Amino acid sequence: MFTAGLAQAQNPILNAFAYYKRGVANHDKSNYYKAISEFSKAIQIDPSYVKAYYNRGDVYTNLGRYDEAVSDFTKALQIEPKYAMAYYNRGITYFLKKEYNNAWRDINKAIEIGIKIHPVFLKMFREDSERE
Repeated sequence: MFTAGLAQAQNPILNAFAYYKRGVANHDKSNYYKAISEFSKAIQIDPSYVKAYYNRGDVYTNLGRYDEAVSDFTKALQIEPKYAMAYYNRGITYFLKKEYNNAWRDINKAIEIGIKIHPVFLKMFREDSERE
C-alpha cells in the first residue's frame, strides 16, 4: 500500500490525473471555485493536459468569466487542434460575449469536424446573432 502511494506521488501524470478527476467531481457538484483550483493544479503538473484546460474553460463559462474561458478553450485547441467540443464551447462563450463573428467561426468549425448541433439551437443562434 505504501509503495503504491509512493509510486503515485512520484508519477506526475498520475498526480495530474488525480487533480483532474477531483476537478470533474467538484464541477459536477457545482463547486466551481474548487474545480478551478483542481484543474489548475493538473495543468501546473502537466501543461499539455488538454481536458483540464477544456473543463476549466467550461467552469469559467458557467461563472460568466468569459475571457478566461476563451483563453482556456484556445489553449486546448492549440494542444489538440481537432477538439470539436472545444470549438463548440468556445463558440458558445463568444456568443455569450456577443462576439457573433467569432462564435459563428467556431460553431462552423465544430460542425466541420463532426459535431451534430440541434437545429433548434442553430435557429436560435441565427436569430440572436441576426444571421440568415
